This record gives sequence, C-alpha cells and structure tokens, in this order.
Amino acid sequence: GDLWFSWSNADRANVPLEWSQPTILPSPSQLNSSPDILVDAAGKIVVAYAVLINERRGIYIIRSDDFGKTWTSPILVFDAAFVGWDLVDHPKISLTEGGVLHLLFTKYSLTNGNLTPVGLIYTRSEDGGVNWSDIDVVDENSIQWNDIVSYRQSLHRLWQVRDNKEVTTYHEFSTDGGMTWSNISTISSVIGKTVQPSSTMAPDGKFYFMQLVDDDDLSIQDWEWDGLQWDPREIKPLVVSAYLSLLALESGITPDGHLSILALVENNDFKYELVAFERFLGSMDSSQVFPQAFIATGRPLLMPTEIPNSQFTPTITAPLVNLNDKPSSLLKNITGVVFIMILVMIFVIVIRRGRK
Repeated sequence: GDLWFSWSNADRANVPLEWSQPTILPSPSQLNSSPDILVDAAGKIVVAYAVLINERRGIYIIRSDDFGKTWTSPILVFDAAFVGWDLVDHPKISLTEGGVLHLLFTKYSLTNGNLTPVGLIYTRSEDGGVNWSDIDVVDENSIQWNDIVSYRQSLHRLWQVRDNKEVTTYHEFSTDGGMTWSNISTISSVIGKTVQPSSTMAPDGKFYFMQLVDDDDLSIQDWEWDGLQWDPREIKPLVVSAYLSLLALESGITPDGHLSILALVENNDFKYELVAFERFLGSMDSSQVFPQAFIATGRPLLMPTEIPNSQFTPTITAPLVNLNDKPSSLLKNITGVVFIMILVMIFVIVIRRGRK
C-alpha cells in the first residue's frame, strides 16, 4: 500500500481533529512495507521503508527538512534487485551524536513459494542518508524481530532468531557510534512458546527490553541494561479474556518515569483487544538527560518532492511541537464577516422576489 504521513502536537495527539490532513509520501512503488520514522533535534524527519517486489525492491529513505511540507525523492539505501536478493523488509532506523544514521533490516529468501528470513543486515550513513556504508551481515539465521536503539554515542542492536521451537533474543552494543561492536550476548531463550518483543530507551539513557510470552497463560518479562549486562526485572502474569493469539507489543517511557506497555491480542471471537499496563521506574535524573542529536547535513542527490494537498504550515525556526495548522483569529474574523455579508445578500434577494 501507499505510505501516509500526518502530525499533531504531542499534548493534543489524543484528539483526532488535531491531526493534520494525511498526505502520501514519495515512493517508487505502491507496494511499500514497514515504515519507521525518526525526528532529530531540529525537526528533520527521516522515514525508512521497504519496497517488497519487482525491479525496484529494496530499502529506501526519504527526508523532510521543513517539518513534512516537502520531501526528498526516495533515496535507495539498498538495492535488493541489483544483488539478486528475493526480498528485504523491516527496516529500523536510529541516530547517534555526530549526525550518523544507522539502519537495520531483514533479508528474506523465497523457497518453494515460501518467504523465509535468512539474515540481519546493518549499514550506516554519515551525510544525512545520501550515501551508505557497505552492508554488514549481523546474523544469517531465521530473524523473527529486530531493533536498533541509540543514546548519544551508544548504539544497541537487538534481534530474535527462531530455531525450530526455540526463540532466542540476542544483543550487541557499540560505544563509538557503530564503528566497533561488542561480542554478541543472549538476553533470553524460550522453547515452545510464542513471544512478542519490544525495546525502549528513557531520556536519561536507561534501556529496557520486554517480551510477552504465550504459554497457556500470558506473562510479561522485562530486563534493564546496566551498562554491562541485562538485569531481569519482573515477570508479571496477565489476565486477558479468552485470548487466541499475540499480535504485537509496543512500549514507551513517560516523562514522569513510568514504563508503559501496550499489547495487541486476538480473542476467540476473532476480535482484537488492547491490553495496557505499566510499572514505575523511579524519577529520572534530569542532569543525565541529554538533548537529541542532529542529523548530519548532506546534499540530497535528488530534488525535493512537493507533496500535493498538504495542509502543513511549518516554520523554519520552530520545532514540530510549536507548529499550528489551525486558522488564525484574523482569518476566522474575516471568514465570519464574509459569511454574514453573503447571508444579507441572500436575504435581500429573497425579499425582492417576494415583493415581485
């Protein structure tokens, strides 16, 4: 399907009318998948996505430097057709200090009519996404999930591999912005169960990994990274009425220090349920909260693309949170006066026709 983009001020995002008119993002195809979005400290937006089939299949990014009003034409990060790969999908993008972009995605192979994940691929860009490094094959097994998370110069790669009935979660990290990496470590290994993972990082750099495990009953497990190893924190049973299967898991940390988790499950009536819960992590140390990084400035290879029917009203000097796509008070007053004048004219015409 097409990719659509919309934005809202964060403090009013729960109100549907506060969201801007959705617009279609540039892509060389209408068969797009797995968009991932990144916004830097200046409000520059990068969207990474996959084109799944045909001669243009691969990983692409687009970038907007004016808060989503215009976008660069799609920049090809990895050309799957050129190297003869059957399919690539699930890109995850992150940013470290110095403006370096980092991208992780999954390679698939078509065997006997079935697509099978066969590898995890990494690449990086130091010029805002225009040029990318040679790929690094992180793992060549059956990748079920992946994520890449950054804080300052620290970078974490996480992924899950399924081997028959066993699902194992792996982790490695870099302290120099992805130039060198630690040895691969194992976070967890689960046999004969369905697992949905998620990871999230707090503004002060604390990093958490969670997974929802389905083994007759549901339970949530989470770990905290202490800088050297993963520390198991909690195993919590969940009560979900007549659930059938796990579909997705997402997590985040609120400004007041609550780890919030949202699970999507399917019940026996084939209906979807959202299950939300949280735990308090403690107050964050504001002295350890560092500002977000800036994407390195790079000249796009292709000209920016104007998005049709856009209702954005961005400004160059303000971040996204300060944007306002509502009419000004003056515009509202002028519109009201014009509306009243039209009503008066209609009233006069009706009176004259009545007299005649």
